[in-house]
Amino acid sequence: AMRLFANAVEGSRSSKSKKKSDRQKELYALTADYENGLKKMSKGMKAKSTKDTSTAIAETLVAMTKYQKVADIEGDKALPPDVPKDQQKYIAVFKGGGYR
Repeated sequence: AMRLFANAVEGSRSSKSKKKSDRQKELYALTADYENGLKKMSKGMKAKSTKDTSTAIAETLVAMTKYQKVADIEGDKALPPDVPKDQQKYIAVFKGGGYR
């Protein structure tokens, strides 16, 4: 989901654009850091190493915090926007599923 958000953050309709903004590049890099932290955490848990696991958790938290700041989704902005009742009929999720 983080990569999808990075594609949509600039308002582009397609991820096929040739040139990514600096903000998108930074979000991709932070996503990679987060994924690497998750891999390290998994390895640490399998090895039952509390030191490696706690270090990996710290890395993932740092990456996620930076991602939230760069993507500007902190605090109240982290929640989906309120959609007026009269507009909900146009959005598939409010109709109980996908596009009909």
